[in-house]
Amino acid sequence: MANTHFLGYKRVLPLIMASSCIGSFTLVGGVQAQEASIGSLEEVVVTAMRRSQSLQDVPASVSALTGEQLNSFKIERTTDLADQIPNVQIEEQFGLTGPRVTVRGIVNADFNAVSNTPVTVYSDDVVLNSIQDHGFAMRWLESTSGDEPFFLYLSHKAVHGPFIPANRHKGQYEEVNLPVPDNQNFSPQQSANKPRWVKDQRNSFVGVDFPYHTDVDITAIQRDYRRSLSAVDDSLGRILDWIEARGITSNTAVIFMGDNGFLFGEHGLIDKRNAYEESMRIPLLASFPGAIASGTVIEQMVANIDIAPTVLDIAGVSSDHEMHGMSMLPLAQQKVVPRWRTELLYEYFWEWTFPQTPTTYALRQDRYKLIQYHGVWDTDELYDLVSDPGEKNNLIHLPEHRQRVRSMRESLYSMLINTQGLPVVPYTQKQGMGIRFRDRTGTGVRAADFPQSFLREPNAPDREDYKE
Repeated sequence: MANTHFLGYKRVLPLIMASSCIGSFTLVGGVQAQEASIGSLEEVVVTAMRRSQSLQDVPASVSALTGEQLNSFKIERTTDLADQIPNVQIEEQFGLTGPRVTVRGIVNADFNAVSNTPVTVYSDDVVLNSIQDHGFAMRWLESTSGDEPFFLYLSHKAVHGPFIPANRHKGQYEEVNLPVPDNQNFSPQQSANKPRWVKDQRNSFVGVDFPYHTDVDITAIQRDYRRSLSAVDDSLGRILDWIEARGITSNTAVIFMGDNGFLFGEHGLIDKRNAYEESMRIPLLASFPGAIASGTVIEQMVANIDIAPTVLDIAGVSSDHEMHGMSMLPLAQQKVVPRWRTELLYEYFWEWTFPQTPTTYALRQDRYKLIQYHGVWDTDELYDLVSDPGEKNNLIHLPEHRQRVRSMRESLYSMLINTQGLPVVPYTQKQGMGIRFRDRTGTGVRAADFPQSFLREPNAPDREDYKE
């Protein structure tokens, strides 16, 4: 859900719940953790991209900041992105007199965000606490004048693994029962049509049988996740209190979102990095009491690429750069929007650090979702999200869906073609699953084992040794 007009003011305060980790430090919108004031949205994104080594490293928050799909960014060297970012000058378009786009960051819970020295306070609190506690975001907010418009982009890292709750939250939810997801285990018939890589991934760093290469119970991990989220809740409350105390509630827009979903056992997996609903869907809430009616729900399909055009729309300005995303402002105002999207492209590019998951493209419609894989000998997937929201029954092999799959493959590929008619990814259109059969009667029906060098006991000292 998104925000609406500023009613004469140009004031927007987006709060981003979590950002992708693209380095050893916690990042805010891809910017290395530090106290930083950035004068334009363009500069924020360029800074993020200069730290990105490949498409796999581009954080999802960049799509929110640019309105661009991931395939728009072609990265061969770490400095290639500077000329590819749209010139969206928030400072100029919001009428600011000085740098007011502020990005605040933190590092992991044991380090200070500026000096990388140990601290005794919780990491998110370093960013969000009051001036007395030297909280970066609060200190900057207090420095703004009452009449001047401002824009704050704030990212929390508490809900990025490993989940380390604040001491004050460590006892939370101890007695709460966390049930096993009903799609963690499949019937033999359901399992027979699931991709082999998904079943193999159960026994991996991001699978329920070997989570993070340990023997830790998944429910314990989820409990710490929920405890960590309490720090984000505290932080959000602190900022909302500040807005109310300033008397600017009615003309301040607040956007609260995550940049990815997360699995806690669904499909036998944990973490993210796949096109299943639990991974690709995110929370998105907005508050703007002066313009959005309480309880408004947007039923249409919206995405992170819609954040940037929505923010600009709220400010009453436009960009000369064409974006893949669209402003959600009219939807939040309950207006009829002709030709709003009916399908959405999902992209995930294979990462060498997480080799279990292949390059993935998905086309999500209101009812059906096609998931297709590249670089792996395996089945693609088709799900009816209305009758099968848990994505248990893969329909792609059924003759009655053949034409639907063909049409969805064509639509998906059309989203990967630029205005010159050329593909923006190094793949031709996938028209099927290729020459894929095995001899059912032969001795090679059973798949080969993994190399012995891949096998470890839980909690092995080298369980996170992923470099040569």
